[in-house]
Amino acid sequence: MARPDEVHYIDWKPYGPSGDAPAAFFATGIRDKDGVLLGAYSIQLPPEFEQSIEELQPQCDLQTIADAFEGAVNVAGLGRPTDENLEKPLDCFKSHSAKSLSTLIDDHFQKGFPAGNAANRVADPYYGIKSHVVDATCAIAKTVEHLYKTKGYSVQLIQKPNDEVYAEFKRYMKNELDFQGASGRVKFSDNNRPNPLGVKQVLQGKEVEVGVVHLNGTISWIGNGTSSAAWAEEPEDPPERFGYWIVFQIGIPLLILCCACGFGLRMGLNRGQRNGGQSKDKAKQFGFEDTPATNPESTQAAASQDNAGGHEAV
Repeated sequence: MARPDEVHYIDWKPYGPSGDAPAAFFATGIRDKDGVLLGAYSIQLPPEFEQSIEELQPQCDLQTIADAFEGAVNVAGLGRPTDENLEKPLDCFKSHSAKSLSTLIDDHFQKGFPAGNAANRVADPYYGIKSHVVDATCAIAKTVEHLYKTKGYSVQLIQKPNDEVYAEFKRYMKNELDFQGASGRVKFSDNNRPNPLGVKQVLQGKEVEVGVVHLNGTISWIGNGTSSAAWAEEPEDPPERFGYWIVFQIGIPLLILCCACGFGLRMGLNRGQRNGGQSKDKAKQFGFEDTPATNPESTQAAASQDNAGGHEAV
Protein backbone atom coordinates (compact mmCIF):
# COMPACT_ATOMS: atom_id res chain seq x y z
CA MET A 1 0.00 0.00 0.00
CA ALA A 2 1.44 3.37 -1.03
CA ARG A 3 1.59 5.97 1.80
CA PRO A 4 -0.19 3.79 4.38
CA ASP A 5 0.13 6.40 7.12
CA GLU A 6 -2.06 8.90 5.26
CA VAL A 7 -5.85 9.03 5.09
CA HIS A 8 -6.94 8.39 1.51
CA TYR A 9 -10.24 9.47 -0.05
CA ILE A 10 -11.98 7.28 -2.64
CA ASP A 11 -14.42 9.50 -4.52
CA TRP A 12 -18.05 8.74 -5.33
CA LYS A 13 -18.65 6.08 -7.97
CA PRO A 14 -20.92 3.03 -8.44
CA TYR A 15 -20.20 0.38 -5.80
CA GLY A 16 -21.18 -3.19 -6.63
CA PRO A 17 -21.93 -4.50 -3.10
CA SER A 18 -24.37 -1.58 -2.68
CA GLY A 19 -26.29 -2.38 -5.85
CA ASP A 20 -24.11 -0.02 -7.91
CA ALA A 21 -25.27 2.92 -5.80
CA PRO A 22 -22.68 5.72 -5.58
CA ALA A 23 -20.31 5.24 -2.63
CA ALA A 24 -17.21 6.95 -1.25
CA PHE A 25 -14.64 5.79 1.29
CA PHE A 26 -11.89 6.89 3.65
CA ALA A 27 -9.02 4.43 4.06
CA THR A 28 -5.74 4.32 5.98
CA GLY A 29 -3.17 1.75 7.04
CA ILE A 30 -3.16 -0.06 10.42
CA ARG A 31 0.05 -0.88 12.28
CA ASP A 32 0.74 -2.89 15.39
CA LYS A 33 2.58 -1.59 18.44
CA ASP A 34 5.91 -2.30 16.76
CA GLY A 35 4.98 -0.30 13.67
CA VAL A 36 4.46 -3.30 11.42
CA LEU A 37 1.78 -2.72 8.80
CA LEU A 38 -1.07 -5.14 9.39
CA GLY A 39 -3.55 -4.03 6.75
CA ALA A 40 -5.95 -1.23 5.83
CA TYR A 41 -8.98 0.22 7.57
CA SER A 42 -11.75 1.65 5.39
CA ILE A 43 -15.11 3.25 6.15
CA GLN A 44 -17.97 4.01 3.77
CA LEU A 45 -19.10 7.63 3.93
CA PRO A 46 -22.77 8.60 4.47
CA PRO A 47 -24.74 9.95 1.48
CA GLU A 48 -24.82 13.49 2.90
CA PHE A 49 -21.02 13.72 3.07
CA GLU A 50 -19.59 16.71 1.19
CA GLN A 51 -15.90 16.96 0.42
CA SER A 52 -14.12 20.23 1.18
CA ILE A 53 -13.40 22.53 -1.77
CA GLU A 54 -9.68 22.46 -0.97
CA GLU A 55 -9.69 18.71 -1.59
CA LEU A 56 -11.36 19.16 -4.98
CA GLN A 57 -9.38 22.25 -6.02
CA PRO A 58 -6.00 22.40 -4.22
CA GLN A 59 -5.41 26.00 -5.31
CA CYS A 60 -8.62 27.01 -3.49
CA ASP A 61 -7.51 26.24 0.04
CA LEU A 62 -9.58 27.67 2.84
CA GLN A 63 -7.00 30.28 3.82
CA THR A 64 -6.83 31.63 0.25
CA ILE A 65 -10.62 31.89 0.16
CA ALA A 66 -10.67 33.64 3.55
CA ASP A 67 -8.01 36.12 2.40
CA ALA A 68 -10.00 36.87 -0.76
CA PHE A 69 -13.15 37.64 1.28
CA GLU A 70 -11.35 39.85 3.80
CA GLY A 71 -12.76 43.38 3.56
CA ALA A 72 -15.79 42.35 1.47
CA VAL A 73 -18.91 44.49 1.99
CA ASN A 74 -22.47 43.18 1.86
CA VAL A 75 -25.71 45.20 2.02
CA ALA A 76 -28.84 43.21 2.90
CA GLY A 77 -31.86 43.24 5.16
CA LEU A 78 -30.92 44.34 8.68
CA GLY A 79 -32.64 41.29 10.19
CA ARG A 80 -33.32 43.00 13.52
CA PRO A 81 -35.07 46.11 14.87
CA THR A 82 -33.18 49.38 15.02
CA ASP A 83 -31.38 50.11 18.29
CA GLU A 84 -34.25 52.07 19.84
CA ASN A 85 -36.62 49.07 19.42
CA LEU A 86 -34.18 46.25 20.14
CA GLU A 87 -35.16 45.90 23.83
CA LYS A 88 -38.93 46.46 23.44
CA PRO A 89 -41.31 43.53 24.15
CA LEU A 90 -42.42 41.59 21.08
CA ASP A 91 -46.11 41.37 20.17
CA CYS A 92 -46.06 37.58 19.77
CA PHE A 93 -43.54 36.83 22.53
CA LYS A 94 -44.50 39.05 25.45
CA SER A 95 -41.73 37.78 27.71
CA HIS A 96 -39.00 38.47 25.14
CA SER A 97 -37.47 41.39 23.31
CA ALA A 98 -35.89 40.96 19.88
CA LYS A 99 -32.48 40.79 21.54
CA SER A 100 -33.36 38.16 24.17
CA LEU A 101 -35.26 36.02 21.66
CA SER A 102 -32.30 36.09 19.27
CA THR A 103 -30.04 34.91 22.10
CA LEU A 104 -32.47 32.11 22.96
CA ILE A 105 -32.64 30.92 19.33
CA ASP A 106 -28.84 30.86 19.06
CA ASP A 107 -28.67 28.81 22.26
CA HIS A 108 -31.08 26.21 20.88
CA PHE A 109 -29.12 26.07 17.61
CA GLN A 110 -26.18 24.77 19.63
CA LYS A 111 -27.99 22.69 22.27
CA GLY A 112 -31.07 21.52 20.38
CA PHE A 113 -34.69 21.85 21.47
CA PRO A 114 -35.42 21.10 24.18
CA ALA A 115 -31.91 21.85 25.35
CA GLY A 116 -29.79 18.72 25.15
CA ASN A 117 -31.65 17.15 22.21
CA ALA A 118 -28.80 16.41 19.80
CA ALA A 119 -31.20 15.27 17.06
CA ASN A 120 -32.21 18.79 16.05
CA ARG A 121 -29.05 20.76 16.70
CA VAL A 122 -28.04 23.09 13.85
CA ALA A 123 -24.32 22.90 13.22
CA ASP A 124 -24.05 25.73 10.68
CA PRO A 125 -27.18 27.93 10.86
CA TYR A 126 -27.87 30.83 8.53
CA TYR A 127 -28.30 33.53 11.14
CA GLY A 128 -29.49 36.16 8.66
CA ILE A 129 -33.00 34.73 8.33
CA LYS A 130 -33.72 33.34 11.82
CA SER A 131 -35.73 36.39 12.92
CA HIS A 132 -37.71 36.47 9.67
CA VAL A 133 -38.85 32.90 10.27
CA VAL A 134 -40.13 33.88 13.72
CA ASP A 135 -42.00 36.88 12.30
CA ALA A 136 -43.53 34.83 9.47
CA THR A 137 -45.05 32.49 12.06
CA CYS A 138 -46.33 35.47 14.04
CA ALA A 139 -47.85 37.07 10.90
CA ILE A 140 -49.85 33.93 10.13
CA ALA A 141 -50.98 33.62 13.76
CA LYS A 142 -52.20 37.22 13.87
CA THR A 143 -54.06 36.84 10.56
CA VAL A 144 -55.80 33.68 11.78
CA GLU A 145 -56.73 35.52 14.98
CA HIS A 146 -58.31 38.27 12.87
CA LEU A 147 -60.32 35.78 10.82
CA TYR A 148 -61.57 33.96 13.94
CA LYS A 149 -62.19 36.79 16.41
CA THR A 150 -62.92 39.81 14.23
CA LYS A 151 -64.61 38.26 11.19
CA GLY A 152 -66.19 35.33 13.04
CA TYR A 153 -65.14 32.55 10.67
CA SER A 154 -65.17 29.04 12.09
CA VAL A 155 -62.00 27.03 12.66
CA GLN A 156 -63.10 24.54 10.01
CA LEU A 157 -63.60 27.31 7.43
CA ILE A 158 -60.22 28.84 8.25
CA GLN A 159 -58.56 25.44 7.83
CA LYS A 160 -60.26 24.92 4.45
CA PRO A 161 -61.01 28.46 3.26
CA ASN A 162 -63.41 29.31 0.47
CA ASP A 163 -62.79 32.23 -1.91
CA GLU A 164 -64.24 34.77 0.53
CA VAL A 165 -62.09 33.69 3.48
CA TYR A 166 -58.95 33.45 1.35
CA ALA A 167 -59.53 36.94 -0.06
CA GLU A 168 -59.93 38.33 3.48
CA PHE A 169 -56.75 36.50 4.54
CA LYS A 170 -54.74 38.23 1.81
CA ARG A 171 -56.40 41.63 2.30
CA TYR A 172 -55.70 41.74 6.02
CA MET A 173 -52.10 40.56 5.74
CA LYS A 174 -51.22 43.00 2.95
CA ASN A 175 -53.15 46.06 4.19
CA GLU A 176 -53.77 45.91 7.95
CA LEU A 177 -51.18 43.64 9.55
CA ASP A 178 -48.74 45.74 11.58
CA PHE A 179 -46.63 44.62 14.56
CA GLN A 180 -43.18 44.88 16.09
CA GLY A 181 -41.31 41.71 15.22
CA ALA A 182 -37.99 40.07 15.95
CA SER A 183 -36.65 41.33 12.60
CA GLY A 184 -38.15 44.82 12.91
CA ARG A 185 -41.51 46.31 12.04
CA VAL A 186 -43.73 43.94 10.06
CA LYS A 187 -45.89 46.08 7.81
CA PHE A 188 -46.39 45.26 4.13
CA SER A 189 -46.70 47.71 1.28
CA ASP A 190 -48.38 45.68 -1.45
CA ASN A 191 -45.99 42.71 -1.76
CA ASN A 192 -43.02 44.48 -0.23
CA ARG A 193 -41.93 44.98 3.36
CA PRO A 194 -39.93 48.22 3.74
CA ASN A 195 -37.24 47.93 6.40
CA PRO A 196 -33.73 49.28 7.07
CA LEU A 197 -30.74 47.61 5.46
CA GLY A 198 -27.61 46.48 7.23
CA VAL A 199 -24.10 47.17 5.93
CA LYS A 200 -21.76 44.35 6.92
CA GLN A 201 -18.06 43.83 6.25
CA VAL A 202 -15.78 40.84 6.66
CA LEU A 203 -13.11 41.84 9.18
CA GLN A 204 -10.53 39.33 10.44
CA GLY A 205 -12.61 36.50 9.03
CA LYS A 206 -15.90 37.52 10.68
CA GLU A 207 -18.88 39.43 9.32
CA VAL A 208 -19.28 42.64 11.32
CA GLU A 209 -22.12 45.16 11.13
CA VAL A 210 -20.63 48.56 10.22
CA GLY A 211 -23.67 50.63 9.24
CA VAL A 212 -27.44 50.92 8.79
CA VAL A 213 -29.27 52.28 5.72
CA HIS A 214 -32.52 53.88 6.94
CA LEU A 215 -35.80 54.07 5.03
CA ASN A 216 -35.15 57.73 4.12
CA GLY A 217 -31.87 56.75 2.45
CA THR A 218 -29.50 58.09 5.11
CA ILE A 219 -26.68 55.89 6.46
CA SER A 220 -25.69 55.63 10.11
CA TRP A 221 -22.14 54.31 10.40
CA ILE A 222 -21.09 52.26 13.40
CA GLY A 223 -17.68 53.32 14.70
CA ASN A 224 -15.49 54.28 11.75
CA GLY A 225 -17.70 52.52 9.22
CA THR A 226 -16.07 50.37 6.56
CA SER A 227 -12.34 49.63 6.64
CA SER A 228 -10.17 49.78 3.52
CA ALA A 229 -7.19 48.02 5.11
CA ALA A 230 -7.69 44.82 3.12
CA TRP A 231 -8.71 46.46 -0.16
CA ALA A 232 -6.33 46.29 -3.10
CA GLU A 233 -6.27 47.74 -6.58
CA GLU A 234 -8.39 45.75 -8.99
CA PRO A 235 -6.27 43.70 -11.42
CA GLU A 236 -6.49 44.51 -15.09
CA ASP A 237 -8.98 42.57 -17.14
CA PRO A 238 -7.40 39.80 -19.24
CA PRO A 239 -7.17 40.51 -22.99
CA GLU A 240 -10.31 39.67 -24.88
CA ARG A 241 -10.22 36.46 -26.81
CA PHE A 242 -10.97 36.34 -30.49
CA GLY A 243 -14.67 35.82 -31.02
CA TYR A 244 -14.63 32.49 -32.81
CA TRP A 245 -18.34 32.12 -32.09
CA ILE A 246 -18.97 35.14 -34.37
CA VAL A 247 -17.16 33.39 -37.21
CA PHE A 248 -19.15 30.19 -36.83
CA GLN A 249 -22.55 31.68 -36.05
CA ILE A 250 -22.52 34.72 -38.35
CA GLY A 251 -19.57 34.57 -40.75
CA ILE A 252 -20.11 31.10 -42.19
CA PRO A 253 -23.89 31.50 -42.83
CA LEU A 254 -23.20 34.89 -44.43
CA LEU A 255 -20.51 33.38 -46.66
CA ILE A 256 -22.87 30.61 -47.79
CA LEU A 257 -25.58 33.16 -48.57
CA CYS A 258 -23.19 35.33 -50.62
CA CYS A 259 -21.93 32.33 -52.59
CA ALA A 260 -25.48 31.26 -53.37
CA CYS A 261 -26.40 34.77 -54.57
CA GLY A 262 -23.27 35.03 -56.72
CA PHE A 263 -23.88 31.63 -58.29
CA GLY A 264 -27.50 32.53 -59.06
CA LEU A 265 -26.47 35.86 -60.63
CA ARG A 266 -23.87 34.14 -62.83
CA MET A 267 -26.38 31.54 -63.99
CA GLY A 268 -28.86 34.31 -64.84
CA LEU A 269 -26.31 36.18 -66.99
CA ASN A 270 -25.32 33.02 -68.86
CA ARG A 271 -28.96 32.18 -69.58
CA GLY A 272 -29.57 35.74 -70.83
CA GLN A 273 -26.66 35.52 -73.25
CA ARG A 274 -27.89 32.17 -74.62
CA ASN A 275 -31.39 33.53 -75.12
CA GLY A 276 -30.00 36.57 -77.00
CA GLY A 277 -28.08 34.34 -79.46
CA GLN A 278 -31.14 32.22 -80.15
CA SER A 279 -33.19 35.35 -80.97
CA LYS A 280 -30.66 36.43 -83.61
CA ASP A 281 -30.74 33.02 -85.27
CA LYS A 282 -34.52 33.11 -85.49
CA ALA A 283 -34.45 36.61 -86.99
CA LYS A 284 -32.17 35.39 -89.80
CA GLN A 285 -34.53 32.52 -90.53
CA PHE A 286 -37.34 35.01 -91.23
CA GLY A 287 -35.19 37.25 -93.43
CA PHE A 288 -34.37 39.89 -90.84
CA GLU A 289 -30.77 40.87 -90.46
CA ASP A 290 -29.07 43.57 -88.51
CA THR A 291 -28.16 46.50 -90.81
CA PRO A 292 -26.06 49.45 -89.89
CA ALA A 293 -27.87 52.69 -89.31
CA THR A 294 -28.04 54.91 -92.46
CA ASN A 295 -27.86 58.69 -92.92
CA PRO A 296 -31.16 60.14 -94.27
CA GLU A 297 -29.33 62.57 -96.60
CA SER A 298 -27.27 59.81 -98.21
CA THR A 299 -30.42 57.79 -98.70
CA GLN A 300 -32.12 60.67 -100.58
CA ALA A 301 -29.05 61.18 -102.74
CA ALA A 302 -29.00 57.53 -103.72
CA ALA A 303 -32.67 57.73 -104.65
CA SER A 304 -32.05 60.79 -106.89
CA GLN A 305 -29.28 59.04 -108.73
CA ASP A 306 -31.52 56.07 -109.39
CA ASN A 307 -34.19 58.37 -110.78
CA ALA A 308 -31.69 60.18 -112.95
CA GLY A 309 -30.34 56.97 -114.33
CA GLY A 310 -33.82 55.90 -115.16
CA HIS A 311 -34.52 59.01 -117.19
CA GLU A 312 -31.34 58.62 -119.15
CA ALA A 313 -32.19 55.07 -119.95
CA VAL A 314 -35.54 56.09 -121.23
